[in-house]
Amino acid sequence: MRVLYHHRTQGRGAEGVHIRGIVDAFKSLGHDVRLLSPPGSGVVGQRLSEKNRSRRKLLNIKLNRLWKVISDQVPQFIFEIIEIGYNIYSYLGFKSIIRSHHPDFIYDRYALFAISPLFIAHRYKITYILEVNDATIIQRSRPLFFEKLAGLIERAVFRNASVILTVSENFRQRIVDAYNIPPSKIFVIPNAIDPARFHADDCRDFREKMVLHGRTVIGVVGAFVSWHGIDFLIESLQDLFATRKDLTVLLVGDGPVRAQTDALVKRLGLQTRAVVTGFVPASDVPKYISCMDICVMPDSNEHGSPMKIFEYMAMGKPVVAPKYGPIEEIIRDGNTGILFVPRDKTGLRTSIEKLLNDAELRENLGARGKEYVFGNHTWTVNAQRIVSILQRHFEQLSV
Repeated sequence: MRVLYHHRTQGRGAEGVHIRGIVDAFKSLGHDVRLLSPPGSGVVGQRLSEKNRSRRKLLNIKLNRLWKVISDQVPQFIFEIIEIGYNIYSYLGFKSIIRSHHPDFIYDRYALFAISPLFIAHRYKITYILEVNDATIIQRSRPLFFEKLAGLIERAVFRNASVILTVSENFRQRIVDAYNIPPSKIFVIPNAIDPARFHADDCRDFREKMVLHGRTVIGVVGAFVSWHGIDFLIESLQDLFATRKDLTVLLVGDGPVRAQTDALVKRLGLQTRAVVTGFVPASDVPKYISCMDICVMPDSNEHGSPMKIFEYMAMGKPVVAPKYGPIEEIIRDGNTGILFVPRDKTGLRTSIEKLLNDAELRENLGARGKEYVFGNHTWTVNAQRIVSILQRHFEQLSV
């Protein structure tokens, strides 16, 4: 099939991993994929010569810096006006690709205020597949200024999409309840991994470079946002820091609450027990996970499918995570990881301590988790599921 994949992200974090994963998986299955993305996006669709690739990389770096300045510093209402204006750019891009590519369907990674994909699909009578990872109906890191407009556009887009894909049963039910959409139209496909990116390297040299040699490392990867509970983890481990002098926390990432976390580490006198890396490219994430003895998801939310869970498991690491529905859909407590009651400091500390005291349990959980993820949650498996869903959709249209 011919696929027109659209997204409106810079592709720097987990969203970039997701986009590349699905696009590459479609291609590996023999489908022809064209990518429409914002200028400066780290996810580039067409193949380029070495010279042009270098030029494009330099241009992307400059544009990415510009978008970051805009995102961080301009007032929210101006930022949202820019997002609304992006519809003009994407509409013209869609028209150009459709004329030359003639896609069988549009695969749109939903973004707030993005109405052009729906207009294009309607105008050219193309099947419109909507992947929903964000929405007005969930907790977001930045409040909306034009919230009512965003909601109106979202309602129209969701109701008129041919098929909706989302990452958890909770998110699926939220969409059904909010917009009165038939459940049969929405399919749950959690996040996944690319097996080629995750393999067990000897990380001794890297541990020494990170000043982690001889330490027992509790690790977290991901954005520093309030609902990821990084401060909650540090506070939960205070007793263990006092009794286990080898214990170190490795925090890989950056985000809005980074300064708050740094201040907490300083206030508790843990500067020598906590390593904060700042932002690292997605390509380097496996290397950091390889340095961890126990991987933790301190907190989450009720609707998300945390990428880090899959990446931890893919590296064969024992995982400790809260009992939210989307996580319970992936981890079997005591079999492929350990789950605790959300926001229960004692439960989190006890779960980690259990693993610290049992090397065999750590190894077994990690091995079973890796086997499960490699067998059930790769991007290729996800792409196969999506193709199967689309084939059934096209069959129903032809009846």
